[in-house]
Amino acid sequence: MSQINLQNDNNTDNKKNKKKSGSFFDSDENTEEYVERSENVNAQEPEKKEPLTREQIQRNNRARLKKIVAVVAAALCVMLIVNFVADLDIVKNADYGDKEDEGNKTKLYIYPADWETDIFTNESYLALKRDVVYSPNGVEFITLDPSSYYRYGGSGLVFMMDYINTVIAGDHEKLNGMFSEEYWKTRDEDGKKREKYSDFPQQKLFNVKIVKYQYNDPMYNSAAYDDHYYIVSYNIYRNDGMFRDDIDEYSELAQMVTVLLDPDGNGQIINVIDLPGYIAGHMG
Repeated sequence: MSQINLQNDNNTDNKKNKKKSGSFFDSDENTEEYVERSENVNAQEPEKKEPLTREQIQRNNRARLKKIVAVVAAALCVMLIVNFVADLDIVKNADYGDKEDEGNKTKLYIYPADWETDIFTNESYLALKRDVVYSPNGVEFITLDPSSYYRYGGSGLVFMMDYINTVIAGDHEKLNGMFSEEYWKTRDEDGKKREKYSDFPQQKLFNVKIVKYQYNDPMYNSAAYDDHYYIVSYNIYRNDGMFRDDIDEYSELAQMVTVLLDPDGNGQIINVIDLPGYIAGHMG
């Protein structure tokens, strides 16, 4: 009996000794705690990154630039779409007229008249080619400025530029006074009685060309008077049809304007005829 007790005591001591000399990993709880501490330590130590090379920096900059360009391009596309829709809405609400052109009906886009806006504050119009080009012979073309009117074309060209600027200004009363009284008593080439212009807003003329085509008309062939023939063509941006309803902003119909000058250089328009098929400098 005493021998059995002694053996039990030895087993108990062995267990105690084994427990004392056991490893930290003998317990699952201790193992998890160690792993957790190790993860915390690793998390606190930032990973050391190698410095970027010049090529890598350049590559990153190019990628960043591409993103910026893509964003700007997308913004521009949105703006273009908005402007297109706005223009489309204007055209949709515009009046449409038909005209006879050599037996074929051509549909014209005529915009609503704008009586309020000063055309010289319209950036779209100001961006167009508004210089006037003049040719004394139909071959050589000169871009005019106010100081060169008389030098290149004398009193006749000065009068024609006054005519163009009067149309742009929308001054119908002055425009009517630039025609002779005999002109208003005649009929046009279609046999219709000519009527004086009624009030019309400013006209956005651009791409204006004036070609001198001069010869003496026997009807006015005298030493006291000199008649000049000018071929005039232009476009009208967002044409409202109030001045001319036979063209839209995408088309032009040249006209032969006959000007009678007195000895003092004062002019009057005595005739205007359309020139279908005319291209600057050539009769089609």
